[in-house]
Parts: sequence; C-alpha cells; structure tokens
Amino acid sequence: MPYPLPTKAEAARFLSHATLGYTSADIEAVQRLGYEAWLSQQFVAWRQTSHWDWIKAKYPEINHGISGWPYPLVNSLWRRFIEGRDQVRQKTVFALTEIVVTSVKFYIYPWQQFMGAAYVDMLEANTFKGRYVPTSQELATKKYPGNYRNVLQGVSTSLLMAFYLTFKGSRKAGGYSPNSRPDENYARELLQLFTLGLFKYERNVVNGNPIYTLTQTPTYTQEHVTELARVFTGYEMESTGDLRYGGVIDYYKKPIKMYPAYFDAGSKNFDGLMPNIPASATGATTDAAAQQLDMALDGIFNHDNIGPNIAKRLIQRFVTSNPSPEYLGRVADVFNGYAGTPRGDLEAVIKAILLDPSLFDEQGRRVGGLDDDAFGKLREPVCRYAQLGRAFNLQSASGKWSVDTAANGLGQVPMMSDSVFNFFQPSYTPPNSGLAEQGLVSPEFQITNESSVISYINFVEAAVNQGIGNNADLKIDVTPWLSKVGNPSAMVEEMNLLLAAGQLTAETISLIGSLVNKLPFATTLQRELRIKAAVIAIMVSPQFLVQK
Repeated sequence: MPYPLPTKAEAARFLSHATLGYTSADIEAVQRLGYEAWLSQQFVAWRQTSHWDWIKAKYPEINHGISGWPYPLVNSLWRRFIEGRDQVRQKTVFALTEIVVTSVKFYIYPWQQFMGAAYVDMLEANTFKGRYVPTSQELATKKYPGNYRNVLQGVSTSLLMAFYLTFKGSRKAGGYSPNSRPDENYARELLQLFTLGLFKYERNVVNGNPIYTLTQTPTYTQEHVTELARVFTGYEMESTGDLRYGGVIDYYKKPIKMYPAYFDAGSKNFDGLMPNIPASATGATTDAAAQQLDMALDGIFNHDNIGPNIAKRLIQRFVTSNPSPEYLGRVADVFNGYAGTPRGDLEAVIKAILLDPSLFDEQGRRVGGLDDDAFGKLREPVCRYAQLGRAFNLQSASGKWSVDTAANGLGQVPMMSDSVFNFFQPSYTPPNSGLAEQGLVSPEFQITNESSVISYINFVEAAVNQGIGNNADLKIDVTPWLSKVGNPSAMVEEMNLLLAAGQLTAETISLIGSLVNKLPFATTLQRELRIKAAVIAIMVSPQFLVQK
C-alpha cells in the first residue's frame, strides 16, 4: 500500500530499523521523500573507497613484513559505518557478516586484515544491484550483484573463508594419505548457518498469508555434508613463493585457486536434498571444479528452506527478534521468489523487511509493534556507537579512524566474533527469564551480563566526554547543541528523536531534563558538559537500549 509521508517520529523509527545510525538530515530526507523513494535512493547510493584500498593508503606500514594485526580492518569498518552515505547497504553488510560469519579476531595468517578487507568489499559489491542492470541470463541464474546467490559464490571462493573454515588445502579422499578424507568444516556450516538451517520449514497459506512452520525434521544429514565436502577439494591460495615471509599483498585479494590434481571430480549423491552432481566427463579440471561448485550452490540456493532461514536472520538484525509468523512468511516468500521478484534479490528482501504491513496501522502510520511487548530487539553494541557517531558527527582527527582496541569496551567488534556462530545465536533466550517463560528469543542478550553492562557504560562515558581510540582520535561534535542547553527538556526531547527514535518515555525525559538542569551553564565548557550528560544518560537508558 502507498504510505503517507511520515512524521519526524515515524521517520526516526524507520531509520532506526533501516540504518546503523542516522542524522537530522536523514530524518528530513525520509519525511520529504517517503519511505520507498528514500530506499530507492539508498539502493543506488555511492560507495566510498573500498576497505582494501583505504587500508593500503592509510596504513602503509603494514603493507610490508609480517602483520596479522586486525584493527586496520576494524577501523575501516567504523569509517564506513559512520561516514557512509549508503547507510542501508552498511547495515545490510553488517548483518551479512553476522550470517556468513568469518572473523579476524584470532591469528589465522599474515595480513589477515587484507583478506578480511577483500571479504567485506565482496559483501558490499553483492549487497544491492545499485545501477547495475542484470542481463536476462543473470536474472535467470540469479548470478548478479545484489543477489544472495552471488553472495554465496563470493563466500565460497573467499580466501579468508577458506582459511577460517579450513577447506583451503582440502584434498580428495586419499589425497594426503591412504585414509585421509576431505575437510567437512565449510560444507557443514554452509548448510547449517549460511543457507538452510538445521530443521525444515513447512510452507502453508493461511487466510491468504504464507506461513512457514519450523518442524523437527532435520534439513540434511551427515551423508549430505560428506558429499558436499567433496565439492570443496583442491582449493589452495594462489601465490608464488612463500608469502608468509613477505610477498605481494594483492595475492590476498584474489579468490582461492583450484589445483585440479587434488579435486574430487566424481559424482555426488544428495539423496533428494538437491539435484545430484554427475561425475565430470573430462576428469579433474579447473572448469569441472567450477561447474560442480555452481551446481552445488545452485542446488542449495534453490532449496525452499533458504528463504525462511535467511529471512528470519535478516529480520532479527533489522527490526525484531521475534517476527510474527505472518511477517516471516511474507519476507520468506520474497526471498524464495514467490512474490514477483527474483529469488534471492536482496533489495527486494530488505524492502520487504522494512515496509512490512505489520509495522504500520490501517492509516499507514509507522506505529506497528510499539504496544507489543514481544516486539523489538536489544540494540547491538555496534549499532549503539554507530548511532552516536552519526547523530553527533563523529570525526577522526588523524583520518585513520584509530578506534583500535578501545572498541573492545563495547562488547562487540565487527568482524571479530569468537566463532562461526557469531557473537550470539539467533535462537538464544536468557535462561530463567521472563522472555524464556513467554517462549521468546533475544539473541543479543547472549553477550549481555553484569561485566558487559559496566564496560559499556564506561565506554559511553569515555566516547562522549573524552573521545576514544589512539590519542582520543574519535570525538563527537556538540557545537550545534551549545545554544540549546538553556532549555534542558526541549534539548532532551530533540536528542530523544535523534538517538532513541522517540522511544524515551515522558518520565525518562523529565528525569534526564531534571538531571541536566542541575548543572551550571555559564561557560562553554559547562554548556558542553550539560550536553554530554544528557547524551550519556540517554545512551544508558532502557528505552535507548531496546529498539522498538
């Protein structure tokens, strides 16, 4: 349905769902353009300098010698999250890093930050079509930028992923010794985490709405994993010489390379999970390996479980931890190509998530879920800091965005999860909690405890008052607010919209306003302290931490 132009509060709420962070200008743009036109602009928004090129330019010292220090990549991610004009793309990329998970937290290989940069650049390139017009062949095969099928191709040929989930160097049976077998790590996680999930969904139509019901029937078996692992044999790093001790950095940007002598070119039987793969008629060749990889990824991509599984994960990252069956069904149908758009088209999927009818009332006002205790999500720590940075024009004095290890205080650092299972699992429920009693999940609570709460408060205090990073490199700008400190209630009301999407209660606004009103404001420094006190109080308040 066509939605009326939003109010400021509705625009802010929409932006809290659609972006990692937003500005006053963003609110005005959504109000002026409306939701759909603003999204259309975002889908073609300009991409800044790639992570790869930026790290090479800003950190030349790590282009030579051995270095696995991950923070240049982390710093580049913060740069894009906060400076980027393509905010919907950035939130989608961050969501994808939490679905097709790899990590540079632990040392894998020298220059892993470059492998990570290439990985995130690949995700950025494959998030939206932008201005690219797919050919009829690409539309038929779904292999075009902006389709999840292309994401799977990039993930499955990524050098970082090959190291991280250990299929680099995997060989056909007997390739290392008479009893050696192909590595199954990537094949298992590709099925479980990146595409189909552990259990089958059953699709029905109820009152005209698709409903996907999660059953207790396993989606795949160990035999399927074993067969799929044979597809990922023969892959190695493309290089000349031993790059562990110096060499050409650009090798870390290339996809993993096939060495046919180690590839299993035989037939693969998937017993109904997806079409079988016939043995190569030409034996083990690079072309045969590419064809078998395509057939495997096509088979997985065309399985009906991928729609509800990935749709739910994306809804949880953007809007709510517990989508209704109807909400999930509508988005899953868009992903699976049952709603008039190409299967796996991420622009269509993200648009369906952000403009689902359940988010609006009958008059088209964006108030759906506000009165539902089961609706919403705990805001991720990365999103909290990104919101602060966007709202208060965070700047890097050095131009290097030297957040470095200071971001550890957030309790979440992008591309640095502990395992392939992400920072938290999508089905996590705090034990012995009210959420558990209601049968609700809250994934982000898996990284929330007494220690992380205290650490977060300390991080916010430092980020707002002094700045963070190497030599306090990143600082917010409170200058535009100096003239507003004389009316604390009005100032907090405005901050409520800009930081918390208007979700602070009247009681909380009054409490913070009273707190600020007790502070003197005769000097510029005192006025700054008033502003910063209000920001800190909002960022640690429950209504900010829970996104509705």
